[in-house]
Amino acid sequence: MARGRRLAHALSKRGVRRGDLVAIRLERSIDQLVGVLGVLLSGAAYVPIDPHGPAARQRFMLEDSQPRIILTSATTLDSIPAALAGIAVTPESIASTQREAGSGPAPGESVGTAQDLAYVIYTSGSTGTPKGRSGRRASG
Repeated sequence: MARGRRLAHALSKRGVRRGDLVAIRLERSIDQLVGVLGVLLSGAAYVPIDPHGPAARQRFMLEDSQPRIILTSATTLDSIPAALAGIAVTPESIASTQREAGSGPAPGESVGTAQDLAYVIYTSGSTGTPKGRSGRRASG
C-alpha cells in the first residue's frame, strides 16, 4: 500500500489529475499491481496495454486513449512511439524521483470517488479495430 501511495504522489507531481488516464504497459509483476493501485489512488483511471501485443495495436490504444503518462518498463521504453516518448516513465524513474523528493502523500489522502472511471480496457471490436470500454470504481 505504501508503494502505491508513493506512486500516486509521484504521478500527481507529474501532472496526473482526477479523471486522467494513465497507460500501464508492464509485464505481470508487482510493479504492475503497484501501478494499478497508484493510478487509482491518484484519482486517475488506468489503461492496461499488453507489452507483448502487436505493435500496431499498442500504438493505436496509446494514441486513442491519450494518456497523461505511460508507465512502462526500462526494457520496453525504446519501443514507445516517438510522439509519446515524452510521457513514458518507468517504475524505477518514479521511485528515484520519490527518493529525491523525500515526501509522500498526506495521510488519508484520497481523490477517487465511485463515480470516477477506474479503467479503460480495449476490446477487439466488431470491426477489428480496438474499442475502449470503461468501468467505474466500486462504491462501498
